[in-house]
Amino acid sequence: MLLTAVYYDGRQARPHPVTLCVEGDKLLLQGREIVRRENLASLKIPPPLGSTPRLILFADGGRCEVADRQGFAEMLPDRALAGMENSWWYALAVLLLTLSLLVALYLFALQHLTLHIMWMR
Repeated sequence: MLLTAVYYDGRQARPHPVTLCVEGDKLLLQGREIVRRENLASLKIPPPLGSTPRLILFADGGRCEVADRQGFAEMLPDRALAGMENSWWYALAVLLLTLSLLVALYLFALQHLTLHIMWMR
C-alpha cells in the first residue's frame, strides 16, 4: 500500500512530496530528492487530533504529514490506547472510576482521621 505525504526535513521549510510504504518493520519514504528507510520502532507517531493530517516524527527532526487518515490507519494501525482516547464510553468509565476512588478515599480518610482524633483524647 502506498500513501502520498508531505515530508519536511527539519532543516528547511520546503515541503517534499513523497510516497510512503511499510516493508516489514521499516517505513520507506521516497520522493524526488529523498529516500529514507526507518525502523518503525524509532518513529514517533502522535495520536490523531481531530481532522488534522497524521504525523510521523523522525529522530533527526524531520516530519511527515499524511492527509489520508484512513489509509494511514490501515498502513500503521493505532495503538489500543488511541482508540480509547477517542471513545466517550471509556472517558465516562474512567471519570466514574476516578470519582468512586475519590469518594472511597474521602470516606476512608475521614473515618481514619476521626478514629485518630478519638484515640488522642
